[in-house]
Amino acid sequence: MKAVFWTLLLISVLAPIYNVASALQTLPHNQYEGRFDRLRSTTDWSRYPSLHLGLTAPELAALPKETRDAYEDAVYDGYRVGRGYSILWLESMALDGLLFVSSVLGLWSCRLRRQSPNHAMERTADSRTI
Repeated sequence: MKAVFWTLLLISVLAPIYNVASALQTLPHNQYEGRFDRLRSTTDWSRYPSLHLGLTAPELAALPKETRDAYEDAVYDGYRVGRGYSILWLESMALDGLLFVSSVLGLWSCRLRRQSPNHAMERTADSRTI
């Protein structure tokens, strides 16, 4: 049983490291909030020449209706996928924390269970020698 809890402890320590590393790899590509905000914005974004963040509302108004609708749908889909990814990431980290706590408590319980019979046997042996 102790090996199971040690394995869980190892997994609960390595899983958050993997989650953070994978999140850092997708971070430059995961700009769903910026695109969503920029789509609804009417401010001048010419100071921010990065076109990969998407079009603003005035730029989008100059496009044909079919293109505008398709672009808006794509931005909304990306926003929903990005939010879902973020929520799943947070839930995964919470699950890793729960796994860590349960493995530490399991190891502690195994340690207490191992010590309890020994103390009972020592007390019994001491009472017989007196």
